[in-house]
Amino acid sequence: MSENVWSHPDAINAGDAHPLAGGSYVEDEYWSRTFPDFIMDEPIHIKEMHVVVTSAKIWGPRWSRKQIVIYCDNDTCCDTITYQKPKDPRLQILLRTLLFFQCKYTFFIKAEKISCSVADFLSRCQDHDRLAVSYTHLRAHETPEHLVWR
Repeated sequence: MSENVWSHPDAINAGDAHPLAGGSYVEDEYWSRTFPDFIMDEPIHIKEMHVVVTSAKIWGPRWSRKQIVIYCDNDTCCDTITYQKPKDPRLQILLRTLLFFQCKYTFFIKAEKISCSVADFLSRCQDHDRLAVSYTHLRAHETPEHLVWR
């Protein structure tokens, strides 16, 4: 797909993983959860890819026939999405799962290596009452330049 097509994506999904939890948002929706026990001992690139796959599972039906840019701050995760040639067998499984959701819901994704303060917050805050208020505040008062950095 040419770069010109990607100059105006239909949505941007930003996610992040922390050693204990992960979270992601797109438009005005977000998710944030502690990782299950079977992921806790995995390296951070596996956790980052789990966040991307979970987001595709949650929002895939709404992304149908759309171009989605994934903001991720992990090189390995971005390379896996971009080049689709991971050497790590665990990343291969997660990539296949992501590609399954892409085919099932017919959406296109492109990964960009960008950190996002809102996604960082979602992966670190597990107080869900505070999270809802803070997320709304962050999204309402921050300009796009303050939300991401390259």
